[in-house]
Amino acid sequence: MKVLEVKNLTKKFGGFTALNNVSFSLEEGQVTSIIGPNGAGKTTAIRLISGELDPSGGQIIFKGARITKASLNKHAIRGISRTFQVPSVFSTLSVIDNLRMAARARHVGKVAIDNRCEGILEEVRMLPDMNRMAGELAHSKKRILEWCMSVIQEPDVLLMDELGAGLADSELASLYDLIKAKAKTITPLFVEHRLEFVFRISDRVIVLHEGERIADGSPSEIKSNEEVRKAYYGGD
Repeated sequence: MKVLEVKNLTKKFGGFTALNNVSFSLEEGQVTSIIGPNGAGKTTAIRLISGELDPSGGQIIFKGARITKASLNKHAIRGISRTFQVPSVFSTLSVIDNLRMAARARHVGKVAIDNRCEGILEEVRMLPDMNRMAGELAHSKKRILEWCMSVIQEPDVLLMDELGAGLADSELASLYDLIKAKAKTITPLFVEHRLEFVFRISDRVIVLHEGERIADGSPSEIKSNEEVRKAYYGGD
């Protein structure tokens, strides 16, 4: 079942076209990643889908409704959440208070919220950090906390922009295993440059190059795609 559709999505910044007539859909429960060389338009696509930017053309359809011009907050209320390249947490609040604030969007009652918060912290092995100030955490733990804050809101779609930035391979592998397990209820869309993890976790990979979609398929199909190889490594 299609949970989100992007049709002919275009974004121009003055005379520069960052994204040009890109179309794809997200299937419920399927892990999808967007990859491509630097400047391909990956982050622009995420910013458009999340409502952070307005498109210059095209449509975004979420669960059958057009949301092309909706704001970031309205998208979040509808059920589209995202993480950022730089972790976005409340530094002066404790880890669990960060989660409590995020959880209030979907959960009611202090006991229910605290149970949910402690449960997800246990999943990511951060329960011992629950009373620490978020600003005291290492970058990698801030990244994981931000992901937890998104997941605890139980969105239908979770957009993740360079989630692995600053994480060790072992940390990223553990987090991706959790994401894969939660894909049954939260449909993820990744932008990620570490291709080994993209190919490990993804059911489907979309490749952008110079603002256009040049490939769309399974990890094995993308690995063997000659046009993708040329986009990354050059050559005739």
